Amino acid sequence: MLTTTDRAEIAELCQRYAVLVDARELAAVGALFADDAELVLPEPPDRLTGVRSVRGRAAIEQTLQAVLGLAATAHAVLAGAVQDGPSEVGDTASGLVTGQAHHLAADLDGYTNTVWFLRYHDDYRRVDGHWRFSRRQLDISWIERRPVLTPRVAAAPVSTAQPS
Repeated sequence: MLTTTDRAEIAELCQRYAVLVDARELAAVGALFADDAELVLPEPPDRLTGVRSVRGRAAIEQTLQAVLGLAATAHAVLAGAVQDGPSEVGDTASGLVTGQAHHLAADLDGYTNTVWFLRYHDDYRRVDGHWRFSRRQLDISWIERRPVLTPRVAAAPVSTAQPS
């Protein structure tokens, strides 16, 4: 059974994912996944549910390099719910996380913010005392595009080191 501490650590894992993707610390993002983890992604705008799967930390880090082509991203975790997994020893869990992902891209008129309203369907596993993603599937509920008048794309560095 998940403890209050387990639930807090899993919530922190989801928040850390958002912060590290925005900071473009992709090796640190990869470290949030179990070695054999799977990341399932949609192919927007044509397919909004997860259809493309990559396995393993290296492949996940490589896939997430797509954010490097954007001026900036801003991920916001809006809500989450976690439940026990099938393991009797309490080392697995699953959850649903809702949020928004803002993708700032330069275009002919300046910048456009493409916003994904999303749901992550997660499986978690405790590895060496820390909760990690064992599977994360991204589904997009809808997409909005918004003009951006005055972007500040060079944000100050943020310390995102994970405590051991």
